Amino acid sequence: MRFLVILCFMFSSCVTQQVVLDLKNQNEKLEKHNQKLKIDINDLESTNKELDQELIQAKTKVSKLLAQVEEEKKNIFKIKNQLTELKSAYDILAESKSNSIEKKAKETKEILLEINKLQDELQKKEDKLYNLQSNLNIKQKELINYKKKIDQREERINELESIIKKQDSSLFVLKENLVKSLIDFTGKGLDININKGRIYIMLEQDLLFNSGSWSVDTTGKIILRDLIEVLSIHEDINIIIEGHTDNRPYKGSGNIKDNWDLSVMRATSIVKILTFGDEINASRLTAAGRGEFNPLTDNDSDSSRSKNRRIEIILYPSLDRIYDYIKN
Repeated sequence: MRFLVILCFMFSSCVTQQVVLDLKNQNEKLEKHNQKLKIDINDLESTNKELDQELIQAKTKVSKLLAQVEEEKKNIFKIKNQLTELKSAYDILAESKSNSIEKKAKETKEILLEINKLQDELQKKEDKLYNLQSNLNIKQKELINYKKKIDQREERINELESIIKKQDSSLFVLKENLVKSLIDFTGKGLDININKGRIYIMLEQDLLFNSGSWSVDTTGKIILRDLIEVLSIHEDINIIIEGHTDNRPYKGSGNIKDNWDLSVMRATSIVKILTFGDEINASRLTAAGRGEFNPLTDNDSDSSRSKNRRIEIILYPSLDRIYDYIKN
């Protein structure tokens, strides 16, 4: 029993020490753990302070962001209002554009129709212009041919004018020769003039015939002889002999019945004298009776009637050369 008690005591003492040791170990562990916890707490407190500081900064940032958000909300609202206004304006513009497009489309259609019409007219005008151009080319060719012909004709005209000038010059020379040859009778019932390319020799009756006669007297034959000498050297000059009377009726007898017959007979008598020899070719002469119907003046006095009783010798250049030139 005592043994048991001692044994128990001993066992009890052993257990207590072990427990104490265990507790001591645990306490040391707890102390270490506690120290570690303190360190962790300090770390946590330090971290908590940092977090608090970061929280404050975050709150500040959040406040700024909230302010920015509000500002952006205002901007968005403003933009939405602007967008609404723009959409409304766009709708109005679109409607206006639609009406304008319809109007423009109608105007465009009308313009296209007008363009087509103008193009058709233009084509017609171009066709007409082409035809006109073709005709113009033909006409230009004809014009060139006409121009050649005109140039040729102008050349011929110039040559004809040259011939006529030469003939006019010859007439002046002939007149001068006649004036010189018949100077003794000039102003004494004989007159020489040039008019329209012809020389007119006026011979009053008293220089050639007795009253009512068609037989040339001596003075007349002298005049005609001088005339033959001049005309014989101008072979290109044609000669017309015209007999003229006054208005008094012819009172003679025989084959002569009136002033017509008398004027013809006197002209014929002159022609016969001029062609008596071979100096003047008879083909150059023409005899004509004008009777009383081509007076120089009124038959109201003896002096006037004396002027009307006359022989006109008309000299003019032969046109044969001109006719031949024209024919060729």
